[in-house]
Amino acid sequence: MAPVIPSLLPPMSLADYFNRYQTLYIGKPIALPEGPNVIFSIDRTDPHHPICGKFKSPVVDPTRAKRLEWIGMILKNQATRTVYICKRNKNIIFHAPLLGHVIVCSKFKNGKDFRFVTHYHASSKKFNSPEYELYKW
Repeated sequence: MAPVIPSLLPPMSLADYFNRYQTLYIGKPIALPEGPNVIFSIDRTDPHHPICGKFKSPVVDPTRAKRLEWIGMILKNQATRTVYICKRNKNIIFHAPLLGHVIVCSKFKNGKDFRFVTHYHASSKKFNSPEYELYKW
């Protein structure tokens, strides 16, 4: 059965988007079907990054903010995504090509779980680069 794609969130204030992000993800790890968990935290130096994008920007990036609910759906549903590793920085990239959306995670030192870093809109062309290869579970 195909996963249900959450609707885009309506326009809101930065505070409202931030509260929604916290409600959805903070303190609620997502168990990937492949085994590891994705852990969400609030970056003290840039707490609004999942909503605004640019470092310490107070301006909401509507493309990111409206898609906050897509993060969980993409991570939980293998059929929606391809997983890559960036050879340069070792980040794990969950790319949902039909949605044109990317979730970036880094591996914890324990080697098992991942830490959510960011999410954004991206085309498939980006991952045709030699900088990326399919992630081997």
